Amino acid sequence: ALKELGLPSGKNDEIEPSAFPFDVFYALTQKICPRTDIQELFNNINGNKSDYLTVEQLVSFLNENQRDPRLNEILFPFYDPKRATQIIDKYERDADLKKKGRMSSDGFCRYLMSDENAPFGGKSWVEMYRQVLLSGCRCVELDCWDGKGEDQEPIITHGKDVIQAIKDTAFVTSEFPVILSFENHCSKPQQYKMAKYCEEIFGELLLRLPLEGFPIEAGRPLPSPNDLKRKILIKNKRLKPEVEQKQLESFKKHMEAGETNIPAITLGEENEEDAENGEKDPEEKEVGPSEAPSVLSEEPSEKDSVSQNHNPNLGKGGEAAEDSEEALIAQYTYVGATTNIHPYLSAMVNYAQPVKFQRFDVAEERNIHHNMSSFNESVGLGYLKTNAIEFVNYNKRQMSRIYPKGGRVDSSNYMPQIFWNAGCQMVSLNFQTPGTP
Repeated sequence: ALKELGLPSGKNDEIEPSAFPFDVFYALTQKICPRTDIQELFNNINGNKSDYLTVEQLVSFLNENQRDPRLNEILFPFYDPKRATQIIDKYERDADLKKKGRMSSDGFCRYLMSDENAPFGGKSWVEMYRQVLLSGCRCVELDCWDGKGEDQEPIITHGKDVIQAIKDTAFVTSEFPVILSFENHCSKPQQYKMAKYCEEIFGELLLRLPLEGFPIEAGRPLPSPNDLKRKILIKNKRLKPEVEQKQLESFKKHMEAGETNIPAITLGEENEEDAENGEKDPEEKEVGPSEAPSVLSEEPSEKDSVSQNHNPNLGKGGEAAEDSEEALIAQYTYVGATTNIHPYLSAMVNYAQPVKFQRFDVAEERNIHHNMSSFNESVGLGYLKTNAIEFVNYNKRQMSRIYPKGGRVDSSNYMPQIFWNAGCQMVSLNFQTPGTP
């Protein structure tokens, strides 16, 4: 493939960056990994009668095949010949075809692989939150990252608009509670900003404190969905109570001094939540007899709330960072497990505290109703085959979440009814895939 493109192809040859622009890279990927599926789609659209698409054929594809039928027609109007022509002008490389308003299979492939068809970002992603909540979904995931620039706003892959969209649509279809599952990649300062956004935008809808009669204590049952009507719950890691209290006190002192950062040091051994965060691929951790693992981690969407088990002050600072850590360690005594969670956010978590699942008998012995664990669909099915009674009893006491296995790269879905029948309260589906699972 390299030789065909006129690039150095020897074992030890190097390619000059100037000789490897995006067009050459694109051509190379097409030779190495040809998208035969896109070519087949292209042929179906034009009836396999030509080597191009007309404007009319492209408009038909965009509106009848590509468009998500759940989108609002006012906010996201249907494509017309003018917009289709703009797409051709942008992605078609053949000047003759472009002049005639036609699109080759190469231009069609470039369009489908462009950012315009990425599943993240922009108004359409905010709109998807609206649509899934209006469809009756009661648990959505927020993918939170550190922002860039001077304001350093936390990015919920989509911004503050998502939180506002959730508030506007959470209880239109149903008054039963909504759970926000944070995939938390943020630093502590931005976790604080994120928590403040939730507090300010959701207002009274956010369940900040446990309900009277349902304290966060071992052996005490969870409130019913009726008790939690029109409430939004946050699902995120939580600090140990004594650690959270001390860090909150420290944070308040720093706030009074006009600072939003807090000391990030809480020393000690890992607890099970931290160990869980360090897991990489949950399917790699499936071990144990009879198809069902004895230990499994949270799904990837939750492993990254603390991506590494070290002090967050460490990074690229090298020896200076290590010296700084040693100095801070010398100033602190043992107060609990090392975590990377802002206490202000931690204090908002109550009835949905994710922990690493060990065994059903361990969970029964602990009897902590507000702890919950997640299982991928394969693991869940394994437990239904080998430990069905224990699994059902677990779900009578505390919440469980099932999520699609990693092999579903096409965003297909499994049949959720199997897990609902066993009492699993949260069964995650790919809502971007329309139709019955």
